Amino acid sequence: MLKTFICQPDFGTNLYNKMEDKKLIKKALIDWVNEHTPEEQEKAYMISSSGSYSLLKIKEEVENETEFGLELADMMIQLTIDLLIRGKRQLS
Repeated sequence: MLKTFICQPDFGTNLYNKMEDKKLIKKALIDWVNEHTPEEQEKAYMISSSGSYSLLKIKEEVENETEFGLELADMMIQLTIDLLIRGKRQLS
């Protein structure tokens, strides 16, 4: 049942906005960025169709709740749920 729910087209787009406490997701992503050294934070970390993003840029996007920041938070939620469903404790 949950797997079907995850596959619904609007699941990722709307989940972050429906969360009661968006601050927890933002804090987790920001804390994760802060765990990296300043040098690591400045290097390009991911590339998307809209450009490349350093960890600092990702942090800024999440803090400011931009479209990219919200999409990233949604993807993290989806990944977490998927890993939990499959009983994974780490990516491999």
